[in-house]
Amino acid sequence: MTDEDLMRQLQQGHPDAVEPLVRRYHKPLMAYFYRLSHDYHLAQDLAQECLFRLVSRAGQYQFPRPVKPWVYQIAANLWRDHRKSAAYRHGSAALPLDEAAEMPEAGPPPDDDVASRLLAHEALAALQALPPHFAEVLVLRFCQCLTVPEIAAALELPEGTVKSRIYHGLRCLRSRLSREVTCDGQPARC
Repeated sequence: MTDEDLMRQLQQGHPDAVEPLVRRYHKPLMAYFYRLSHDYHLAQDLAQECLFRLVSRAGQYQFPRPVKPWVYQIAANLWRDHRKSAAYRHGSAALPLDEAAEMPEAGPPPDDDVASRLLAHEALAALQALPPHFAEVLVLRFCQCLTVPEIAAALELPEGTVKSRIYHGLRCLRSRLSREVTCDGQPARC
């Protein structure tokens, strides 16, 4: 059964549609939030809150709209709200990078060298150091395997903006990972 069919069943009051949706999206949401926050417990909390919102707002879902971008729209809004919160501004206790290996993967690793390095420990730190608008699209594209149109729908941005953020985010990430200098001989800045 597709995600869209499950959401339609949920809208019609079938509570047995909740469990398959939670099973399908819990690990990818955990991975998404962990890669943005570096905090396993925070990722758990945010993933649970996102799934709660998914179920509680099922009435807002518009069939046959794809569910996946809608779920990540909820997740992205939740992450943005968290970043604005006092808890984020004051910091939180993150798990050491050694424990990042315990995080579930959202999908098969991409072939692109930079995208593959996103999954490495040092890349997680470099990713978190990026401006949030770059980190968000890179995680959605290369870790969560969303397409550009799905990211555009999730973040409510034009596809051109998403492509630009991916391009510039990858350039910035490459420079942070390889400590390259720009073509004018100056250190790369993001």
